[in-house]
Amino acid sequence: MVLEEYQDTLGRIAGSMGILHLLIPAAICLQIVRQGSTENINGAHFMIGGCITLLKMRHGQLLNSIHMVTSSSIGFCMCMFYLSVYTFYDDNRKGLGKLFIKFLTIPLILIAYTFLDQPDRAEKIFGTAVSVMMFCLMSFPLFKIKEVIQQKHTGDLSLLMALMGSVQSTLWFLYSLTLGNYIEMLSRMVFCLMCIPQLVLFCIYPMPKTTSRRGKSAKNE
Repeated sequence: MVLEEYQDTLGRIAGSMGILHLLIPAAICLQIVRQGSTENINGAHFMIGGCITLLKMRHGQLLNSIHMVTSSSIGFCMCMFYLSVYTFYDDNRKGLGKLFIKFLTIPLILIAYTFLDQPDRAEKIFGTAVSVMMFCLMSFPLFKIKEVIQQKHTGDLSLLMALMGSVQSTLWFLYSLTLGNYIEMLSRMVFCLMCIPQLVLFCIYPMPKTTSRRGKSAKNE
């Protein structure tokens, strides 16, 4: 296969894009620091990100992919940093800790399973479970499509997340082709296709012009 010659290059680029993708939540942390509290901000996003990157790190180990392990390890550290910032400004730290332990339960059980079963079978079952969890996570924006069409604007969607998600999924799909892992190939292809409807909606419906509205309100005052 021609792509096998570029396996290392594809892995590096895909891993770098994955890290860049996880820089997007940094804007949420900045918002928390500026307002000095976690009001109206849900910390579950950071917990889910930490769990997913932890699972992908173990999956990379099972696939003997240094690029998946490296990018997921950095991504996990980034999510933990975001969560630490959130925890610092949150008033209910005990409740937040209990919630995080609940989130970690399933990933830790799945990771423990991989050490108990045969490596080949463990990789297939573990990879399928991780793909299903990521599918559930990435399907959330699709539930807003009906609302976007009714309101005729894409204010509830994130163009950057959809764009980065589609590029990242495409790169990981090409990389999984070189690995010959069909579960990873199928999941990445599905993730890329899930981003397409969101990108199409951004082409049809413009973003709400908040700046112009603020300008008009200022003039009226």
